Amino acid sequence: MDQLQQLGDPATLLRQIFTPTVLVWALIGTVVSGVGFAAYRRGKKSKRRVLVWGGVALMVYPYVVYDPIAMIALGAAICLGMVALRDAL
Repeated sequence: MDQLQQLGDPATLLRQIFTPTVLVWALIGTVVSGVGFAAYRRGKKSKRRVLVWGGVALMVYPYVVYDPIAMIALGAAICLGMVALRDAL
């Protein structure tokens, strides 16, 4: 029982875990991963390697990048790279 009292109030603990930054990161990561999944599926159907690997990159990198602004910038760079290279490969 003593250990439970050290943790404190459950509502306070949840507020400490789910800060606005964490919620924004989760929202952006979910959207970017969804776009990556769509690009991956389209690349598999059309046999375009750029879309397949760009989609994989968009699905994976939100697990590595934790800063929301860096996540948006890197996602935009990957998307622009896929658009620029779509006819090249």
